[in-house]
Amino acid sequence: ALLGGFLFARYGNERIEHFTTAELAAVRQLYKIAPRGSLLLAATPDLPWKFQDYTSYEYRTVASLKSNPRSGDSDLAKPVLSIMRQHRRPGAYFIITRSNRADAEVRGILPPASLDRLEQTLDRSRTVQLVYANQDARIYALRPARR
Repeated sequence: ALLGGFLFARYGNERIEHFTTAELAAVRQLYKIAPRGSLLLAATPDLPWKFQDYTSYEYRTVASLKSNPRSGDSDLAKPVLSIMRQHRRPGAYFIITRSNRADAEVRGILPPASLDRLEQTLDRSRTVQLVYANQDARIYALRPARR
């Protein structure tokens, strides 16, 4: 009976406990393009990172930003862009993955649809640019400062 109950209690968690090869490829690309000392910002902590040069980067998540996304304010773009601007040098990168979305949904870390709105805002932003994308992940970086 306990084993059967465990099956139902854990149902759906495989979406956040499994990383696809595309997600891993995106994180590997992130490490290739981000200079040491860069800020690596993710939607949630659920992604395959921190396996390389751990102390060479600053790791943050949207949920850890001062503007608490759980407060009901679903505009995540302001705190994301603010923290990225603060880390302009050597670089700031935002990654969002399939497992981030599943984690936010299953655990209720972020308001519903807030990641979709954030991504739409980043796609239209003049501050950041999409530097990598595959079917399960996208990476945004700050655009070079205008002179």
